[in-house]
Amino acid sequence: QVCGIARVRGKKYDSALQDFKAYEQKLSGNEDTVYFRGLCHDKMGKKADAVTEYKRYLEAAPEGSHAEEVRKRLVEWGYLTAAPA
Repeated sequence: QVCGIARVRGKKYDSALQDFKAYEQKLSGNEDTVYFRGLCHDKMGKKADAVTEYKRYLEAAPEGSHAEEVRKRLVEWGYLTAAPA
């Protein structure tokens, strides 16, 4: 996972995604890994895959550290409606 995060910072999203997939196969259950998978797809322009991962993240961690960012992105894309203020 650390390698994946380093690659995200270096904007090497395809290789970072491979790192996160490998990490999740060995140690599943870390919702941050799901978020980073979504982020990689998002940055690579793969919206459908990003939506799938972002929704998985929100199911696993509705109040997680990235939840607000993910909700905002899904609202922006029309996959969620904004909560009333």
